[in-house]
Amino acid sequence: MVGYSNTLENGLEIGGRLAVFVENDSSRFYNPGESFVTIGGGFGTIALGNHVTAVHATVPFPILTPDSPHWGHQGMFSGLSPSNGPGLWPFFGVTPNGISYSTPTMGGLVAMVTFAPHADASQNNQIKDVVKADYEADNIDADDYIAAAIRYSGNMGGMDIALGVGMQSAEDDLVDSIVATGTLGFGGATVAASWHDNGDDGTEGFTLSAKYSLGAIAPSIAYGQLENTDGNDESYLVIGSSYNLGGGLSAFAEYIGLEVEDEDETILLSGVRLDF
Repeated sequence: MVGYSNTLENGLEIGGRLAVFVENDSSRFYNPGESFVTIGGGFGTIALGNHVTAVHATVPFPILTPDSPHWGHQGMFSGLSPSNGPGLWPFFGVTPNGISYSTPTMGGLVAMVTFAPHADASQNNQIKDVVKADYEADNIDADDYIAAAIRYSGNMGGMDIALGVGMQSAEDDLVDSIVATGTLGFGGATVAASWHDNGDDGTEGFTLSAKYSLGAIAPSIAYGQLENTDGNDESYLVIGSSYNLGGGLSAFAEYIGLEVEDEDETILLSGVRLDF
């Protein structure tokens, strides 16, 4: 990842970023990363190129779990695309050759809109599902993509509050996907919730989660429930904790319980993470 930012003498702020991220070897799931330029000032910020969409850049991340590796159910249950954790999840909302406008923050409120004409095969999978692109024989006939979102962040009575609502759409439908999320922080605790509806052919569900910081230890719990694309109910429960070992090194362990169509699956996950 390479980024640039500078403030000109006239007060305009210019910047840009180049970042490449590959999800796996299948082109359908390839994520183009970011390659965009921005210009901003008192009027807000305009972004041009491959950049994070309004929904993914604006609404709060709604699921609190240990800093574990990739776990796609986080995205499915939150109505947002899969993530590698809160630090990387926006990269799964990148749209190519688009334009976005973000307002300046006013009283804790910020709004953002994104438009991408003929969003194509280099998009991430989650946006593809919205625009209903044709994958067969590389014959892509995608609709125009639009997204809009609004977020409020503030502190009330010592509590940090973040609330967000976002929608995504293709030209054939007014709204294909809508998501509402929120987080509340007080003391060492944070709680979060989300609800999403991806339309008649998509998923609908909610998530609830909580995390508490006890010095170096941060236990967490998350629960989610949804109706999948086949009309069947799914649910998950995550209980885990991370431990800060110092020097950018941390360890984590978690229990993941999944229930899909009355079939149970249990995953026990542990590991270490190094940030530098």
